[in-house]
Order: sequence, then C-alpha cells, then structure tokens
Amino acid sequence: STPLYSSAASDVYKRQLFLFGNKMNAQDCPLPTSIKTLQGNNISADILIDGSLFWDRSNAGFRYAAQPNPLTGTIFNAGIWMGGFDSDGNLKIAAVEYPNENRKEFAAGPILEDNGQMTFDCDNYDQLWEVYGYEIKQHISDFEDNGVINNPIQHIYAYPGHQNPFFESIHGFSLPNTTHGLAPFFDNNNDGIYNPTDGDYPLPESVHPNSIPAHVMWGIYNDAGVEHSNSYGEPLNVEIHQTVWAFNCTDNETLNNSVFTSHKIINKDSSPLDSMYVGFWTDMDVGCFTDDYFGSIPDLNTYYFYNEDPIDGTTGSICNYEIPTFGDNPPVQAVTILNQEMENFIYCLLYTSDAADE
Repeated sequence: STPLYSSAASDVYKRQLFLFGNKMNAQDCPLPTSIKTLQGNNISADILIDGSLFWDRSNAGFRYAAQPNPLTGTIFNAGIWMGGFDSDGNLKIAAVEYPNENRKEFAAGPILEDNGQMTFDCDNYDQLWEVYGYEIKQHISDFEDNGVINNPIQHIYAYPGHQNPFFESIHGFSLPNTTHGLAPFFDNNNDGIYNPTDGDYPLPESVHPNSIPAHVMWGIYNDAGVEHSNSYGEPLNVEIHQTVWAFNCTDNETLNNSVFTSHKIINKDSSPLDSMYVGFWTDMDVGCFTDDYFGSIPDLNTYYFYNEDPIDGTTGSICNYEIPTFGDNPPVQAVTILNQEMENFIYCLLYTSDAADE
C-alpha cells in the first residue's frame, strides 16, 4: 500500500453578519504580497492571504519535508471559491486560481464603513500573524507561576485578538472593534477581550487548550476591495478570517503530516446571501503532475490524488518539465472537510495561454 505522507484538512465556517468602520475606496487595493511558511511538523506549507494557499507564486508550496528533494510537493496551489445570490437574485462570485496583479479576487484586510461607504485598510493588513507552540507554552507557564507575565513574548502581544490593548503600540494602527471578533484566542477570564496579561493566548477556535499547535498563522482578507479580474463576478462583499495551524505529533503519523485551515466567512453587505456555496479549488501535483490520478470518498468528505504507478515521473523518475519527483513509492495527498458536508466533487481541466496570464 502507498503510505499517506501528507494531508491537508480544511475547516469552513459560514456566517451572515453585517457592516462596520475606515480607509481606501472600493476596488482599488493591490494584490496582497505576504507569504509565510508554516512549519509545524513534517509538512512545509506556504501560506498567503490572497484567497490562495500552498504556493510561492511560482512553485508547489505544500511539501513533505523529509523528502530527499525539499522542493518536491504534493499541492501546487489551492484557492477558495464561493458564490451566492443577493436579495434581488443577482449572482455574486469570488473564485481565485493563480492570483497576480492582473488576475485577482481578494484584497488584504477587513471591510470597514465610512459614511455608509465600504472602505479598506489594505496596506496595514497585508501580513500574516504567527505564533509558535513553544511560545504559547512558555506564556502559559509564565502566567501560571504567579498570575503575572514576567517575560512578554512579541508574537503573543502583537497578535490581533479582539481589542488587544498592546496592538496599536506595537503595529502603529488600531484594530477595528467588531462584534464578530478577529483572530481566535483562548480567553482565560472570559471577558471577550484578548489581553495577554490576563493569561490569554492565540488558539484556533476548534482546538482544545490541552492540544497546543506547533505553529499557528492568522490573516484577514475580503472580496470587495478589488475588481474581480479572474472570475469577472460581482463581489459578495464578504470578509474572510483565515487561520492555519499544524500539530507536531510524532506518535500520530496522520496528524504529523497534516495542515489544518479554517475560513470564517462574514457577510458585510446590507443584503443577505441566499444559496451560498463555498468550495476549495485544488491544483494537486504529486511530484510530477503528468501521471496523477484522483478520487473521492463522499462519506468521509474527502478527495485525494495519487500517482498512476509506483514510480513518480513520466520516464522512470524523470518529469518532462524538470519538476522534482518523489521517485519510488510516491505519496497520496488527501483533503478532508471537517465540519461541513462535501456536496460535490468536480474535476476541471484548465487551459491557459501566455495571453491569458498576462
């Protein structure tokens, strides 16, 4: 049997909420440029906040770190697709593939309100906030010692949790005060405010405090701050809170080769969205992409990709496009949706040209 070297699990939340307040006019934000690499276990995963995941804008970005060639990947790119109807029956769509300045669907930052107009704080939010598990554990031990934080940790004090009193002095701008919150955290005193001096610390919403991830990242983006030049659809006016994390769990092979993602989607339009669908477009490349097969397991909300034979490559272990391969015994790459049913799995063959990419 082929070993499962790497897997990505996606976690989607659908919310319908409404509007709030500050900066740039609608549809003039640049493409977000922030990229960081999640490295919590055997998987190295490039994380972005432009609606896509797992690529460095050139190469496959979801990689099994123990491979002889560290550039050999299993996912080239992935992206979030969503659509729904407004109250007048108009279809709204945001669907990203390979974002660039000429083909984008999302802008960094929250959707704010200025005199009834949507505005965007793109530049300040073109970043990913990260914290490591060992930092969280040090912070917890520091607080439990005497109820006082004696050694503040930068990543924890700079984290964009709701009403963080230290955020503005560290970053030079203030967080919006919204009822739907911002980056998820463990609220030690249950006051609804992220304050590290009270023993609060970053923690994904679905994770128990006894299971601290090895690496956590959070970013915020929206589909209203740019013209949709990939789908050419009308914006939904939604805000997305993206959390990504990984566990270092050497006694559990599946967890140690997995990355978890959560997308909290908030409707910031004055109109509700009807028949809303959210999907994940995934460009799987198990090493050499020319000899990959795929399948799905509907009962497990899972789809997967694998190599057609025991050797990865079109000629032996060589790929026609000089792409790094796994050679013998290539892995299977799976994606599992954890808290929603996978209603459809669709194979889509995309044709691109130089003209389309320009």
